[in-house]
Amino acid sequence: MALSLLAFFIYLSQLPVHSTQTLNRLDEALSTFHSNKSIFTNLGIREHFNIPKLHACSHYASSIRIYGSTDNYNTQATEHLHINLAKDAYRATNKKDEYPQMTTWLERREKMLQHEDYIRWCHSRPSMLPTQTPLHSSLIPVISQPHSI
Repeated sequence: MALSLLAFFIYLSQLPVHSTQTLNRLDEALSTFHSNKSIFTNLGIREHFNIPKLHACSHYASSIRIYGSTDNYNTQATEHLHINLAKDAYRATNKKDEYPQMTTWLERREKMLQHEDYIRWCHSRPSMLPTQTPLHSSLIPVISQPHSI
């Protein structure tokens, strides 16, 4: 019974649309699972249920109320980004006292990416580009429009 309740909870959590009734049934299925999970400890299958993902299930209904159905969000992209950035940052260190080096590398990379985004944004809006150079502008003529021949 406990496994079928957990399977029902997983099924309900993946619905593309939820109502108050489905969210109540979601909470009820999890609560009933927790009431019956002792069978696993009694049979020696598990010693405890201090499992972070199992604890996270208790927040599903409230998360769905706030963010919408679970097909609207996941952590896959941010986890992949974290893995790549952590590996790249570590490779950039001398492997001794790496955490401060990794932090500095990540901060610099973030600043460069922000600057790159700003430059792209400026180029997408021609009115944002300077029409003359800031230093010695009287000495260097700047043509803002090409001459037609």
